[in-house]
Amino acid sequence: MEKVVESPYTESTSKVYSGSLYSGTFTMVATDGKVSARQVLQAFFSKSVTSYVNPKLAVRINTIKYNGMNLNYTSDSVYGKGSNVQLANEFWEIKGANEIPSFNYRSLGSAPGWDSVILPDTIFCKKGFSVKFNGVANVTEGSFSLIPCLGVSSENLTRTILNGDTVFSFNADNCSVLSGCEATSIYIGITQSKVLNFYGKDFVFNKSQNFYKDVVIIH
Repeated sequence: MEKVVESPYTESTSKVYSGSLYSGTFTMVATDGKVSARQVLQAFFSKSVTSYVNPKLAVRINTIKYNGMNLNYTSDSVYGKGSNVQLANEFWEIKGANEIPSFNYRSLGSAPGWDSVILPDTIFCKKGFSVKFNGVANVTEGSFSLIPCLGVSSENLTRTILNGDTVFSFNADNCSVLSGCEATSIYIGITQSKVLNFYGKDFVFNKSQNFYKDVVIIH
């Protein structure tokens, strides 16, 4: 079997790209403790540089593989699949076309994550609550928020997650916007983004972990 060689690249600070490659995990925990999970792989390639997935600019390439698994072109003008995501051990193989170069990229051991976090099962609004993250690492963008019931603003219920140890505290005034809600969902989203230049073209690689937990609210 022919050995697949990694391609040379340089790091880039560009904010617009010829393509984006995404791998993400999503975990949901219900109030009864039931856990469900899904995984998402997605890649988009563009005929001109862009900062977002724009179907009007989409181009096809010959093939794209993630850890040896083919991704298929979809009606959303992206290549996608929903299984076998391994954030800490990734190998992308691109066989280019339409001015997208062929390249191979391996990413090992740099998945966004944390050592530990304890989340409440119940929020007592009159008391408020705190959440502590320990050992957050490899995160370029992160968010912790409460998703309130329909029609309630979440402006005061969102915090930014940074690398290291972080404590978020929500007092009674913060929780007061949840009045009328019997339940809410905690959302944690952390992403590692890297922009790499292969043969004169910039591509952004995004890895993310997304976590939802349903909690009961006591007023």
